[in-house]
Amino acid sequence: MLSQSIQSIRQITRAFARLLKIFISAEKPRIVYYLDNFPKTSETFILNEIAVLKDMGVEVEIVAFNDPKEPHVNALVLKHALPQHTYYINAQSFLDRACNQLVALAPAVLHSHFAYEAAWSMVRLAHRYGRSCSVTAHAYDIFRSDILRRGIAAPVLTGVDVVITPSHYNKRYIHQNFKIPLGKIHVVRASIFLTEDATIGVQNDVVSAGRLIEKKGFVTLLESMASLQASHPIKLKTLIIGDGEDMRDLKDFARKLGIEDTVEFAGELTNEETIARIGSSRIFVLPCCFAADGDVDVCPLVIQEAMAIGVTVVSTNIASIPELVEDGISGLLVPPSSPVELAQAIKRLLDNSELMATLSNNAKKKIKQDFDVEHQTAELVSIWQKELGLTKHD
Repeated sequence: MLSQSIQSIRQITRAFARLLKIFISAEKPRIVYYLDNFPKTSETFILNEIAVLKDMGVEVEIVAFNDPKEPHVNALVLKHALPQHTYYINAQSFLDRACNQLVALAPAVLHSHFAYEAAWSMVRLAHRYGRSCSVTAHAYDIFRSDILRRGIAAPVLTGVDVVITPSHYNKRYIHQNFKIPLGKIHVVRASIFLTEDATIGVQNDVVSAGRLIEKKGFVTLLESMASLQASHPIKLKTLIIGDGEDMRDLKDFARKLGIEDTVEFAGELTNEETIARIGSSRIFVLPCCFAADGDVDVCPLVIQEAMAIGVTVVSTNIASIPELVEDGISGLLVPPSSPVELAQAIKRLLDNSELMATLSNNAKKKIKQDFDVEHQTAELVSIWQKELGLTKHD
């Protein structure tokens, strides 16, 4: 027990020394990110943003509450040596205080993603030391009923100097539900790096990807594929990429529907593997819906990835998704939780390669115009400069 305590003290001391060396050096960081988890596979948009900032020459340090220790790590994490710029704060009060004080002395701006626990610590820190701060509010942090009951989002959104959010739908929602002035809320898309077409020959008819949770609509997808299998002359192959709490139930449901031999559950893949497998499919489908707890997707990155590489997309006409996929122009949209209409949309594409090509071409233009992470991150920096006084030197 004593040896464990000594080891813990040594770890705290080493962390303190590292932070002290970083934050009082001549080359001080200018942006410090406060995050609940880092790096996290399902939050690629955060990593993309930080990577662009690093490419722009902006100094970035990361303070995170938790290391998810996931089996796959995005290549950008290693490319930018982000583990060497990430500091994990646990519940030990001494380390908390030390990190807070040191972080407060250096950056021009504190920024957080998700109006949740790390953001709330950041807000209190910023107020204590007179630092500017901003937060990007996404989905679960402002939509999920159980999270909202914790009462963290409201003080975060009112306490920051600037609120960033990925969609106009979110902006209206935050204004209406949290009474945040519209002028304080700015839309910066959570977006992707532009890539070339990645088609490598068709291996699947339909592909979908995401965390296996209710709001992604995988139950509706399986129901629609069962309907199509019943009337289609040949078996249609479906690939589902991702892991999550609903994996077992979804596999059982596929067996119940009698389509288990045509559905592959690939589990969690790296970002590169995911894009490659999406590129080997004819149609990308993500039938998002409102979950029972109120959660809903916001312009999912995986839909953006499919559109960018030329795979035709089918999704649903809810929340912010129409800001990404324009029905009949850059993809097809159907009502949520509607397996019959989803099956009809998929069949429409399978029977019309000319329509697929038109939608695909328009989708690539849409992504290039509105969802390029380099352009969006430049917009974020511009907001920091205009609203928070960040200078070019910073």
